[in-house]
Amino acid sequence: MKTRVFISSTGDLRGYREIARETVRAIGHDPVLWDDADFQEVGGTTEQKCLKNVESCQVLLAIVGINPGSPSSIAMWTVFQREVIHAMALRMAVIVCYTKDLGDAFRSNSDKIDKRVLNFDKYLKARHVIFHEVNEQSHFETIIKNKLSEALRNSLEGQKKPKPDLLKNDTKSQSGSIFSSLFEPASKGSSEIPKLKRSKDNPFAKPGQDLATNKSEGTDGLFEAILKMPSQQNKPIPKPGSNSALRDYLAAVERNRNNKLI
Repeated sequence: MKTRVFISSTGDLRGYREIARETVRAIGHDPVLWDDADFQEVGGTTEQKCLKNVESCQVLLAIVGINPGSPSSIAMWTVFQREVIHAMALRMAVIVCYTKDLGDAFRSNSDKIDKRVLNFDKYLKARHVIFHEVNEQSHFETIIKNKLSEALRNSLEGQKKPKPDLLKNDTKSQSGSIFSSLFEPASKGSSEIPKLKRSKDNPFAKPGQDLATNKSEGTDGLFEAILKMPSQQNKPIPKPGSNSALRDYLAAVERNRNNKLI
């Protein structure tokens, strides 16, 4: 299946556009440009036509020059710039090339660069978009071929990744896996307290650390006291002041509080 590649630039970069068109065709894909007949078949204003055609593509190739382009319905961006931003919002693969003239202007700190071009450059860099300065035709063609192949390869790899079956009723792969990944299993029939594993899932546990004697801040001895309490199952609720495990537990809590450990 051929990939539709939207070639985005201002009208004065016709030479770059034609090189991009022929290069995309040469490697077996469909270039989409403003001057194509089917481009104009889409209804709406010029800006709406551009954005709708962007949506029909899988990759956008942007050629950025000194000219910012025609004004759009959003004052701070031109139509050309909106094409690129729209593709990024759709999470399309975006390849950005700067002309040599623009690169030279940035290097010379020229005050002649349009503010909209400067803002667009800041916008791309803030989103960590990688751009490639084009020095000559052969260099431009190589960038298109390499980056287009890379974008398509990444897209295919993303489609091949298996999606987790969140509806599958598998206790082992759901809640059980959370605890089994944190604790080392005790031997069958043993009353031994499980020990925390040290792994990327629990980087704070030391190797072989006993959960009952964990010396973490705020829990020193408290959990141990709870574990040693006799079972209260099927026993009447103790009366206040009676000699009970509950009183022992509260005493343990009070001791830890006095020691500023909880």
